[in-house]
Amino acid sequence: MSQMFYSLIASLSAHPYAWTMGAFYVFSNAVAAWPTPAADNSTFYHWAWGFSHMLAGNIAKIIAARYPSAVMASSAVAGK
Repeated sequence: MSQMFYSLIASLSAHPYAWTMGAFYVFSNAVAAWPTPAADNSTFYHWAWGFSHMLAGNIAKIIAARYPSAVMASSAVAGK
């Protein structure tokens, strides 16, 4: 188990941008998979849904502005 852990750490330190972009891609698509809040959902769900979509959208804008060649098609930014 420890050998696998050290291999993961070595990969993270050797390829930080690839891991960061991969993590954002997973996060962005997980946010996009959340169902739209209905009227009977809790206030917290409405807040969490809006906050997570705002966060994913702002991160996507930053990545698109700073690294235009790194823009990935995800369901969270496809309509923007």
